[in-house]
Amino acid sequence: MRIPLGLAQLRSCLIALAVTSVAAGYASAQIVISTSFDGKATNNSTAPPDPNAAVGPNHIVECVNSNISIYDKSGTLISNTGNNTFFGITTGGDPHVIYNEIAQRFAIEVIGSLNSSGTGTAGFAVSDTSDPTGTWHKIVINVPGFWDGFGGNGIGYNADAWTVHVNGFSNQFAMIPYASNPNLNYTFYTAPSGIHIGRPVPMTNAPAGAPLYFIEGNSDGINGQGGTTGQLRLMAVTNYLGGSPTYTQQTVQADTVSASVINNCWRDNQLAIIGQQGGLVRWYLCNTSGTFSLLDKGTITPSGGATPDDPTIAISPNGSLGLNYLAVGTSNTSMMLTGRAPTDAAGTVRTPVAAVTGATSNGRLGDFSACVVDISSSGQPLNAFWACNEWLNTTNQFDWRTHLSKFSEPIFEAESLTINASSDTVDTVADSNYSAGSADILRANAVGDLVTYLVPGVSSGTYTVAVGMKKNTSRGTFQLAASRADQNTWSNIGSPIDEYENTSGDYAEVVIGTWSPGTTNDKLFRFTITGKNASSDQFWLSVDYIRLTK
Repeated sequence: MRIPLGLAQLRSCLIALAVTSVAAGYASAQIVISTSFDGKATNNSTAPPDPNAAVGPNHIVECVNSNISIYDKSGTLISNTGNNTFFGITTGGDPHVIYNEIAQRFAIEVIGSLNSSGTGTAGFAVSDTSDPTGTWHKIVINVPGFWDGFGGNGIGYNADAWTVHVNGFSNQFAMIPYASNPNLNYTFYTAPSGIHIGRPVPMTNAPAGAPLYFIEGNSDGINGQGGTTGQLRLMAVTNYLGGSPTYTQQTVQADTVSASVINNCWRDNQLAIIGQQGGLVRWYLCNTSGTFSLLDKGTITPSGGATPDDPTIAISPNGSLGLNYLAVGTSNTSMMLTGRAPTDAAGTVRTPVAAVTGATSNGRLGDFSACVVDISSSGQPLNAFWACNEWLNTTNQFDWRTHLSKFSEPIFEAESLTINASSDTVDTVADSNYSAGSADILRANAVGDLVTYLVPGVSSGTYTVAVGMKKNTSRGTFQLAASRADQNTWSNIGSPIDEYENTSGDYAEVVIGTWSPGTTNDKLFRFTITGKNASSDQFWLSVDYIRLTK
């Protein structure tokens, strides 16, 4: 049970708002890392690790060149399997793992073999459900040559099929339809001359019948050689299920320097792209609805003269971006995390935060990392991110580690805030699906019951206010209001929100409305019960967190 404190007692309980001085290209507030742990460690025989990871409702699957590891979301290792054992073939490393939000399955692709005649194989596996500890379906894809270097292997998907880019030299890819295909039967396509098959795009919420997308920059491997400087090239492939694919290519002039696509993610007709060029991380946000066009772009300059490596990017349901990269200095290398909200100033990201720092390798670093959205226990994408990257325990390139972190825009966890007032019992309930593992429950009994939180040091400006919650059959309807902590002048934010849902629990973030405080000081946020759904059996209220986005 949580007990409210008087205002005179609050000063010793304040939690500092993460605000830092900013440089050009940075928004004002840092991202918040809520979970962080080491993943796979060196086996002293393979370097670099080439780590990447995918996140499902309850598990994280991490791949390195030699192994596949499964964790729960608290970082507990569940299993660790060698790639050769998992696939049942001799593998050549460079694995990619992805979680398909539409099919709700994990998939892994890995290099198989490449012989002297130029033919090769790729291993491909799909989990039977969203639980990666269960059955996997596995195949070997035969291709006329496999490794294409920076042009990129990888996995994409839409509502109808997986796509595996297996040979960038010859613009070849495998298409594996979902329907009635437990054996993962595939069709192998070679694009016509002049068609560029770049990196596959994971199309997280694409409708049925949507094209398969591939994206590349002018400097990407064999395909990008000789392209127009700064150009991004989008390839849309249709009629792939019918056996006679149609290829439609569009380009956009995205930069004045060479553009590279190291990683990408698509959601709601927005394609987020990230690469590195000229000692900078370069990110782009493009529109794919109708004419392929550039919506926004920006750069990140690693501090202290460091150079970037292995950048990755993801886009969340509310349009926020998460970014992950290495900052490689002369003596140490850091895994850096940042992001931006749709309301942040154009071209900016939040001030990057180091998730882990280690030595700088005496060899080369890997080619892969990961940044993906978190998934709720009910299978819904959340407005939070997971990142995976490598770091070095010592300068020995074989003494590597991997690291995984969950992060998001600045949020105020309800269970960590001071309760200024409450009409009823407020319990902090543990649940791994909440953003920081727990949330507050107001055991309200009637209309007018309330709980008020103090949020310290909120600056003036206009904010989008969102609340994280768990909807279920015992919830009421609330009205959110805000006031300065030293006054009692309340302003309602948005309209009443009904937390009732006829499920055992749906974890959601709900945008309440906009709010414009005129001064910088401590603020109070009051949740008042205004009623309940006729089907609800209680007036209870769930508050996971309050998110303030400028």
